[in-house]
Amino acid sequence: MVNGHALCAPSAMGRIVRCPASVALSYYNGDSTVSREAGQGSVMHRVAEDLLKTGLHADLTDVDDPEVDLALSKAELTLINECPDLKEIDRIVALEQCIDYAVYVTSTIGENPLCCETEVVIPVDWFTGEHGASGRADCVAVTAAGDLHVFDFKSGAGVKVDGVNNLQLITYAIGAMRLLPDLTHSISTPSSVHIHVIQPAMENFSHQVLTEELIKEAMTIIHTASQRALYLVEHPNEIRVGTPYDPTPPAMNATGDQLPVTLMGDYSEVGPHCQFCHGRRICPSHLATVNTALQSIAANEVMTVPNVPESLPLPDTPERLMYVYAYVPVIRKWLDEVESKAFDTVAQRGEFMGYKIVMGKAAGRRNWSDAEKAEKILRKALSVNDVFDKKLISVATAEKLHETKKIGPRYWRALSDLIVRSDPKPQLVESSDPRDPLNPNLDNDFD
Repeated sequence: MVNGHALCAPSAMGRIVRCPASVALSYYNGDSTVSREAGQGSVMHRVAEDLLKTGLHADLTDVDDPEVDLALSKAELTLINECPDLKEIDRIVALEQCIDYAVYVTSTIGENPLCCETEVVIPVDWFTGEHGASGRADCVAVTAAGDLHVFDFKSGAGVKVDGVNNLQLITYAIGAMRLLPDLTHSISTPSSVHIHVIQPAMENFSHQVLTEELIKEAMTIIHTASQRALYLVEHPNEIRVGTPYDPTPPAMNATGDQLPVTLMGDYSEVGPHCQFCHGRRICPSHLATVNTALQSIAANEVMTVPNVPESLPLPDTPERLMYVYAYVPVIRKWLDEVESKAFDTVAQRGEFMGYKIVMGKAAGRRNWSDAEKAEKILRKALSVNDVFDKKLISVATAEKLHETKKIGPRYWRALSDLIVRSDPKPQLVESSDPRDPLNPNLDNDFD
């Protein structure tokens, strides 16, 4: 434990079972800086928690319910006060995501659940081996039928989080199973175990039923990797450089003797699980990946798309840092040109080397197609003070006024016919993206 936080925390378990050395690396080279996005996510979690408590006994979609109206007003006020940098439209979107989370949970657990607790502290020390270690689950609920559900609210839109075989949630679920008598005061064994990731910003509502076999296997792997990680924190000089790490316990032969084990490294190959590792800037796996890429670029080799790290390691001395810094303007310009040329290349060729062009996720801002006509309608529906913000109110503002009944259904139908939205901009993404590729421009300026 460090400052009350577990070294082998459930939120990092997906990384730890692949790379136990990352725990020691983060411990000795950590960065405790909290980003603005992380702070906003914490606020959204609190808002979502409050809305869920209201949603357990009220329909959050019923805006005519005074209790729901009060809860939504409090939620919006929290976002205004604690996330002042959010634009109005972004604040509305954030509130909608919190509502989506609360509605998903309540609709999943049904009526009369045996329990539905938020921000549940779940001890995990009994199977990770780290004294006093615990994690905090967004929501743990048990249905009237005895089904255990663990929910995780993801407010981000940058990386889609898969709820299937999600080791963070599996760790929570294993710990929550032991808490059932305290949570429900009636049952000690769940009828079934479910994990859920709710990520409204990416329309991602992922769910998995955990089998008994999967739970047992996960407990073994989590315990093995956690023990190795904790040992390396105490003995950092014994970290085995190299990849990959294998958390599977040694196999036994028919007579019960341990079979020979091929020693591997304590690091993983670079992957998505590296994104939030505080030690990644000095990670030898990252450094090896970068060196390989730079050598290939220098040699002008044709290669497959590499497993790219989420970030690059920093130079390890002040002198090297300043040496690299001198090249920043040139490198930045070169990268901009690479990005532009890569976009044009895929636009011309179609899907190429693991990348394709798709329509962007967010459509353009809504505008009135005929501002004068919209103004006439709004003047009939509202007072002059409500119509203008020194200019004609936006579609989002008008929609909010409609939701609060200041604009009636008849006027809203007329206004709706005037709402247009610009097309989203094309994006260059990996081929694994679920969106359909755009038709290629077959002109080719590569000779």
